[in-house]
Amino acid sequence: MKNYFNLNEFKNGKKATTKLGNPVKFITMTGDKMLVKVYHRSRVIGFSEKVVAPMMEGSVEKYHTDGRKYRNTDTMYDLVMETPSRPRDSNGRFTKA
Repeated sequence: MKNYFNLNEFKNGKKATTKLGNPVKFITMTGDKMLVKVYHRSRVIGFSEKVVAPMMEGSVEKYHTDGRKYRNTDTMYDLVMETPSRPRDSNGRFTKA
């Protein structure tokens, strides 16, 4: 099934993630774009050292209303609606089924 993004569902509280699996939270609309907070599960420092960042840490980023980070380009940073097959707890962490 193709990944999809629905702006109205996202604004009304349905959970979404980036294609990488990072949870996101809707903040507000700014003209024709939206501001979302992306909670990073990990980040890369330097070229070879990978450090896991705390769930509380995140960044505010702009997205187009179709869920794409960059216009007319599909990337792993694009937003998709979360499927119920991967349940999360209230902090956004994956839980066991």
